[in-house]
Amino acid sequence: MFLSASGLNLGKIMQIQASNSQSFTGVLPIRFRLEERFIHNRGFVKSSGDEIVRILKDAVKNPEKAEELAIDLAKIDPDFDYFALHKRYKAGHIGLPGTVKFITNRNKTYILTGKDAEKLECAGKKIAICNHDIKHNGKTIASVHKLNNARKNYGSTIIDILTDDLARVTSGFNELKQRIGARVGLLCDMNIVKKGNNLKLKLEDSIFSSIIS
Repeated sequence: MFLSASGLNLGKIMQIQASNSQSFTGVLPIRFRLEERFIHNRGFVKSSGDEIVRILKDAVKNPEKAEELAIDLAKIDPDFDYFALHKRYKAGHIGLPGTVKFITNRNKTYILTGKDAEKLECAGKKIAICNHDIKHNGKTIASVHKLNNARKNYGSTIIDILTDDLARVTSGFNELKQRIGARVGLLCDMNIVKKGNNLKLKLEDSIFSSIIS
């Protein structure tokens, strides 16, 4: 079943009550196609993921110019209220407002929004700090141990996020910002464009699907 976010009956969905309140985390499975074939090439997958992240981050930086994908995602993901995130972003709010992460795990790909994205961003920065320390001060038993722990924490953070069913984006949410309806994923049709000597993928069309969940 394919669901166009712009075509969702959100008024009806919002009347349904959910039994459990949701934390502010958003996990959205995502798949990419090129000329109606699923993309498996790692480089193309990364380029596609980077393009989606760019679109969503640009909406937080400039809501008035938000692209259709960002507008549609905001309708079903309470963690991606890009107008609210923009206010935090402009105010320099501590907590990485507007963070969006693209991750690959066991050959599956996901977009993260909300506090889960912020949590993973923080875990990644700890790895970067450890690498910086080793680069400038040399390897020691303590610094290598610290780096290994940071990497393990990053991996376990991903597992914790992906195994949390309550974090999955669904087809709607109610007035209490509780997720309701079927879990959905995002199917993106991409185009190849050439920029200088590099090939990049740009979003052509997207649709939310309960099949990709």
